[in-house]
Amino acid sequence: MKKSMLIGAGFAAAIGLQFAGGVIGDSLTEGDDSDTFVIDMQYASEATEDQRQGAKTALKNFIDTCPHVDGVFKSRITEPEVRLIDSMSYREDKYGWPWEVHLQFIVDNDGRTASGHTLDYYIWTDGWVVQKAQGAEFCGQQPEHMKETYVGFEKS
Repeated sequence: MKKSMLIGAGFAAAIGLQFAGGVIGDSLTEGDDSDTFVIDMQYASEATEDQRQGAKTALKNFIDTCPHVDGVFKSRITEPEVRLIDSMSYREDKYGWPWEVHLQFIVDNDGRTASGHTLDYYIWTDGWVVQKAQGAEFCGQQPEHMKETYVGFEKS
């Protein structure tokens, strides 16, 4: 089975049947074809185990701060991909991110929020960034005007 199919099936399961209860925690795994959320780590061979675990936690925190991914909009998401990748240089400089989880999906073209858009979220342990206003709106956030929107995770 192709990685992208595994990722898509894992994402659909995570936000669909598996994620209906709102718990993702330990269900984040990598590299198997179970019905759990799969983060493709093939581009992160130099990431430490702590960084890999940080990616899983960051993804869970993103889902918590973007409740529409699990809520009213989950049935509108297609072609999801989730990868742990090297952070873009400017995000490493601006936010101090050595790595980032890149979550990308297409929103159904149905005339509602973010209709027909491909949304890209960049996530790390302190928060997430989206460059399109529609991506912020999809998560119930007010977009920043003419720049990327950053949403920080609450510190516990």
